[in-house]
Amino acid sequence: MLSEVVYEGFNYRVTYRSPLIPLVLSDRTGVILEVKRNGKPVDFGFTMSGITVEGARDVAGGRGYGRIVVDVTSYIDDVVRVLRKANSNPAYSGLGLLTFIVSKVEEGGEEYIATDIISIPVIPGKARGKSIIVEVEFKPLHKIKLNKTSGGEQTGKAEVPQTTSPSWIYDVCYGIEGYACYWWELNRVLLGSHIVELQQ
Repeated sequence: MLSEVVYEGFNYRVTYRSPLIPLVLSDRTGVILEVKRNGKPVDFGFTMSGITVEGARDVAGGRGYGRIVVDVTSYIDDVVRVLRKANSNPAYSGLGLLTFIVSKVEEGGEEYIATDIISIPVIPGKARGKSIIVEVEFKPLHKIKLNKTSGGEQTGKAEVPQTTSPSWIYDVCYGIEGYACYWWELNRVLLGSHIVELQQ
């Protein structure tokens, strides 16, 4: 089995792994997202978004317990188009697949809805036809405390209020053909909301 670690950071590692027995030549590429907290599988929801020539798009989303497999073959083709338009070689260059992971956690007897954000490097020349294994130690960047009402329902209140998206999120640095770092920057809001208090 051929494996290559392409990123190892603060709380996650990304490895490209070839299939054990390639019976049929295949260009199918899947992300295997493994999420743990303190070494134990986590019940989580996720959203993966990426850059295309037309702008950003949601690549995948859903729920998993400890592990989920997502087919990202069509996004590999999007990355190739973006890189070619930028005069970059898709055999050695890539883009990040921005991934939001959400889970309910307990700390100090309190329950929180917590969010972690990672960027999965997608280098078409290396990833096509392989499994992209992403091992995450869930370390939330943002938490909302859950409070129980007298009726047993839960409501949420942000510990640190976050009324807007972060202005930028670090993506990843690559050192393949030189050294380049990327980040995601908010430059347009597509949907906003306002909280209106109802008076009785």
